[in-house]
Amino acid sequence: MTRPHMHKPAWQGTDWRKAMDLAHSAPRCTARCKHSKLPCKAPAVKQWTVCRKHGARGGGPMGERNGAYRHGRCTIEAKALEAAARAERRETMALVTALLKSLA
Repeated sequence: MTRPHMHKPAWQGTDWRKAMDLAHSAPRCTARCKHSKLPCKAPAVKQWTVCRKHGARGGGPMGERNGAYRHGRCTIEAKALEAAARAERRETMALVTALLKSLA
């Protein structure tokens, strides 16, 4: 039974040899084995450069929805705030150093 509203996959309606050629020509995972240094031979997930075993579509939810969330010190927002504070401190130290040099 076919459904007219759904599109057909590229392999449908062809013989199995053409379908296997399409499967074998799929882009491959770019990850490498730590020990043998050989590339992974699994097909990469669509719109990713790695396969599902090597991190495509991986990771947990962000923020408090993640089970490992504790205090918020390591969140993206906190890290951005710390980076801004460091940049401001660097700028202040540069001004103080320039002021001391001009007085000496």
